[in-house]
Amino acid sequence: MNNHSDLTSSNSAASCRRSEEEILGCVPGASLEDLRMAYLRLAKQYHPDKTGGGKPGQEFLDIQLAWETIVKRTEVKRKEESAAQSVDLDEMAYDEVRDAYTHPCRCGDLVVVPGSALEKNLAVFACPSCSLKIRVEYEEIGEEEG
Repeated sequence: MNNHSDLTSSNSAASCRRSEEEILGCVPGASLEDLRMAYLRLAKQYHPDKTGGGKPGQEFLDIQLAWETIVKRTEVKRKEESAAQSVDLDEMAYDEVRDAYTHPCRCGDLVVVPGSALEKNLAVFACPSCSLKIRVEYEEIGEEEG
């Protein structure tokens, strides 16, 4: 449990909760390698053997939980991406009204891929009606000098 009195209610806890990246002292969107290095540094710094406390302090527990959460989130993302059906962006229909690409699902619904999601390099999308997930494959067009 956190020692801060302002985190006693679940609503307060949700609004005051720090991200795993913040706990590790990294910026949002930091690479997995940067997060790992920060975790190792902080875990060593706050480890009970280093602090002489015998049992882990709250800082160490927070650091440990943050890293475990990041690892689990990374594993889930990898599993989702490997289980997803590959679909080439060129095979998808573009819907100008939605500013999104669509792909017909086996259940009859549509998988909708917002154009903004592709700009953020998000690649796995789920059907809203069934368990199908697709991985959108596309080549990024960079600015090339001619």
